[in-house]
Amino acid sequence: MAVFIKQSFYKQSITKNNMDYQEYDLIYRSSDEVERVAPKNGKEYKLEELQEIVGGWIQICEGNDGNILVIDEEGKLKGKDINERATQWYRTHVYRNDYIVGDALLCKKERVK
Repeated sequence: MAVFIKQSFYKQSITKNNMDYQEYDLIYRSSDEVERVAPKNGKEYKLEELQEIVGGWIQICEGNDGNILVIDEEGKLKGKDINERATQWYRTHVYRNDYIVGDALLCKKERVK
């Protein structure tokens, strides 16, 4: 089953004189669910936030599309379940012959410092 999901979402809120946009990132859960999230401070993720999302030490996988995938560095050693959605992105934008396990955060490179 192929499902296409935009890699970045924008929430529109209308103020009195203009429109503001909030950019969301995606958490690909190994349970095949997708969640929209944003950094707590609205600009960039802190290390603790990333570790909480992936459930361990982080590893950053840079894609050829300006996005990064943040994963649990020790996910395979911990025996986490394969993440089909994250694996699909990874094989398209990073490396074809590997797979991703556990929960993963997909976001723009600028959101992680």
